[in-house]
Amino acid sequence: MKNTENAISSRISWIDVCRGIAILFVLYAHVLGSDSYRHLFYAFHMPLFFFLSGIVFKEDYKSFFGLVIKSCKTILVPYFIFACLTYLLWFLKEPSTHNTLNDFIYQIQGIFYGNGNNGYLYFNVALWFLPCLFITKIGFALITKFFSSTKIIIGIIMLFSIAGYVLSSYYSSSKLPFGIETALSAIVFFGVGFLVKRNTHLFPLMMKNGLLLFITGLVLIVIFGTINYNMYGYQIDMRMNRLNNYFLFYAGALSGIVCWVAFSMMIGKNLILEYIGKHTLHLFVWHYLLFSTFNDFASMFVPIDILNMIRFLLPTVYTTTAVGLILGVIHLWRKVIYKYFSSKE
Repeated sequence: MKNTENAISSRISWIDVCRGIAILFVLYAHVLGSDSYRHLFYAFHMPLFFFLSGIVFKEDYKSFFGLVIKSCKTILVPYFIFACLTYLLWFLKEPSTHNTLNDFIYQIQGIFYGNGNNGYLYFNVALWFLPCLFITKIGFALITKFFSSTKIIIGIIMLFSIAGYVLSSYYSSSKLPFGIETALSAIVFFGVGFLVKRNTHLFPLMMKNGLLLFITGLVLIVIFGTINYNMYGYQIDMRMNRLNNYFLFYAGALSGIVCWVAFSMMIGKNLILEYIGKHTLHLFVWHYLLFSTFNDFASMFVPIDILNMIRFLLPTVYTTTAVGLILGVIHLWRKVIYKYFSSKE
């Protein structure tokens, strides 16, 4: 009983740690070339985010309509603000690229369509996650609104996994508003997170066997991710709703989730990773613009021969620099600028 209480009481810390690890993987993988080991990260990093969102989902909300309104405020409002802001900054940075009226209209349409495919959101394609998360959360809330049985919920999310895979395999060109086609699969991981939280006896078991789960999960990620990649010749990509083999996709994703959740539980508390994990939204929405700026800077000031020599270091350099800059600006804003203007009032 004491182990259960300790596991639950420290849950917020390990969740933030795990979020921090997951967003670092996202940034790192976005710098890697497609001919490298990027497919291993793509096999699990977005499923991990949906899983963690399911972990913190509360089924005891007062009303479904209230949940929708709250989700609009916490997910969609930031999405539209950051989409418009980053599009403006991208336009100012690249004024000669796609600057026709038709391009402008197409991107505005893409912002409201909320899908990062078919040329939409190309100025900041990472934004696709937010509308998809909104649909995923509301979709799963509808499930729990009508069904409370764990067995029924498991059955429903299995049906969602099949529906998502059918769309991925047979209707791959279908790109629906707010990434609905991807949300069908995302609901599976969201639901798994929710069910894990509901069964609190799993937490002390995972903490007790953390090292074994971490090592086993890590090995399985490599095995399933590599086989899936080699079978199809291209990586899994949830944004594109490209899942490849059904069983290998879910086996690899769930192995990755177990691996890094166990690792985060072993860490328990880590101020740096927790701080990063609490600011995943800002890291999500700003890193693409920074990476583009880094590329421009490197192409102008670093000889191509040197770039080729240090290319293997670029993912680490880009990731750490972007995280430092984004979190530094957030800290400056909260501690200095915001405090200054608040004192004036």
